[in-house]
Amino acid sequence: MTSVVCKRDLRSIFGPVRDQGGRPTCVAFAASDAHAALRPGWDPLCCEYAYFHAQKRAGRSLSEPALLPKMIEALANDGQPAEHAWPYAASIPPGAAPWAPPPSPGKLYGRSGMMTSSAIEQICSATITESGRRQL
Repeated sequence: MTSVVCKRDLRSIFGPVRDQGGRPTCVAFAASDAHAALRPGWDPLCCEYAYFHAQKRAGRSLSEPALLPKMIEALANDGQPAEHAWPYAASIPPGAAPWAPPPSPGKLYGRSGMMTSSAIEQICSATITESGRRQL
């Protein structure tokens, strides 16, 4: 096994770690926080909105994890609002009203992405400049 050598610490561009609870939303959290990290300042984006649209695109239920290609499509085509528009719920209560985004979530932020097998150094150099953050 090879050891990982940290060449660039990206923790400063991300907000605090959040708990997804028992829901299969890790891809939504990762994609949302990566998207938010590329924007100026730190304002978390809505994981629920991204997860909802990725699941809708994939025809998957709320009990299944999101698929990365569908999450990339959702961020590019549906965007996502700020987290406060539809706060994340660690669990969806049984018998609750239909799980759907609010009718007026506010401004939506989109992000184009792609699947790649490139090395992490290429990803880092494409997202971070010497002066800090870069909008892609």
